[in-house]
Amino acid sequence: NPSPQRVYPRGKQEGTAHLESVRIREASRNDRGAIERLIDLGARDVRKRVGPHPCPVPIEDLGARGVAALVAEAQQKIVGSVAYRIRGGRMHFFNLVVDAKHRNIGIARRLVAELETIARKADAKHMTLQTIGELGVEELFVRLGFRVQSSKKEFLFANDRENALTTVFLVKRLAKFPGS
Repeated sequence: NPSPQRVYPRGKQEGTAHLESVRIREASRNDRGAIERLIDLGARDVRKRVGPHPCPVPIEDLGARGVAALVAEAQQKIVGSVAYRIRGGRMHFFNLVVDAKHRNIGIARRLVAELETIARKADAKHMTLQTIGELGVEELFVRLGFRVQSSKKEFLFANDRENALTTVFLVKRLAKFPGS
């Protein structure tokens, strides 16, 4: 008699956390190794999907030049992270990555929501990010209130004149009060 097959919502796999059990917090220097591993796995996933692409921003910048990061923890393991910098009334975020086993349960959405809270507290007027269009993630950001400011095909490597990728720059204007 075969055991019943487990059904997980929206691609959820066995061993993944429930969104309610995920904790978002500021990253510390002690998180650096775990964040680097996560970013490396995310970069490998991107290379599989779209080919060569620019390297992620090095995590050694954490704490330098105003760069900070958030992590998402589940069962005392870092399963997501995002780096950001606030400068000149704008929060720019980058290196948003969620462990493949924990995707599609809302972790990226929670990280971005926490970034927005931080941006508002810092009186930032805008939030921005840049992504590769071929990854198909810009719709997530549009649903979160971002709009595409520019989108253009670029040859991201001087030695590669065949594989142009679409660089998409998104922006979200932050109203003084949420909902206004």
